[in-house]
Amino acid sequence: MDDREIRQWDKRLDDQAKRGWENYKHLHIDLSTARLDEPVRITGEYLYVEESSGASAVAKIKLNRNTNDALDLEKGVKIETVFIEVFITNDALEDEWLDLVFGINFKYKKKITVEEIPGALNFLIGGPIITPAGVDLTITPGGVLYINTQTIINSYLQANSVYIPTAYIFFKRGGGLSAIELRDISEIVTIPVGQGAGGIVTTANLAPNNSTIISCVCRVTQAPGGGATTIDIGRTGAGNLDEFIDGIATALGTTGTFAANHDVATIGPVLNAANDTLTITTDANVLVSDMKVRIVVFYRQEVPPSS
Repeated sequence: MDDREIRQWDKRLDDQAKRGWENYKHLHIDLSTARLDEPVRITGEYLYVEESSGASAVAKIKLNRNTNDALDLEKGVKIETVFIEVFITNDALEDEWLDLVFGINFKYKKKITVEEIPGALNFLIGGPIITPAGVDLTITPGGVLYINTQTIINSYLQANSVYIPTAYIFFKRGGGLSAIELRDISEIVTIPVGQGAGGIVTTANLAPNNSTIISCVCRVTQAPGGGATTIDIGRTGAGNLDEFIDGIATALGTTGTFAANHDVATIGPVLNAANDTLTITTDANVLVSDMKVRIVVFYRQEVPPSS
């Protein structure tokens, strides 16, 4: 507290006592009714939007005169200035509302737990996001997680562990919204009794269009009851059904990787132009009981410019 504030302290205390210490009040604004510069006679030097019904609960406010410029009124907004009257404008928003706190000789702001952010989250001083010791940070995007620079990726990788539960991670963005995206896709394929030698096709397109297939890995999660002893995996329409996995065993827990188990003709990443399924082929039909194989494909997908 500076000298000027100290000299005013007794006077402020006296003013508060004369007002009966009513230095702050709440105001609930029901937004279901439209307003245009509706006057509200409230006096103060501090206004804070404490709570709202949700991200859609927004209004405009003018202080002291309805000819002043309008300011946003939504959850988290804080205004510090002297005012004796305010003017509220809002569209008719069914079931939406705002709760305001205003006062004199008074400041108040709750610690907000972030549950929903209607717009971009911008760090004014560069973060960081910190969790307590032993507490994980999980990012769960509904679509693409955009990571715009390799520096950010490296920073993530310096953590003890990183879990980003999404089907793919945006790796690098180019001009005109072009992109290279690092993705993965997987499927557990069942080879029924009496089948396999003629090939079993995956349900999903495990070889997506405009992609470079970097890796195809697999694991036998259920061994056959008999018959088949080896499996091959390749793209259904590529004319090479063992390009990714060539002749690994069918015993429970057997694994295969593109790097270690590809055929001799395929020596690097595969450029795949059109959507395609994968085919699992066994050396003989499966007997007695079904076999199951989990296949996971890692690939880079190219996104051309949109403009």
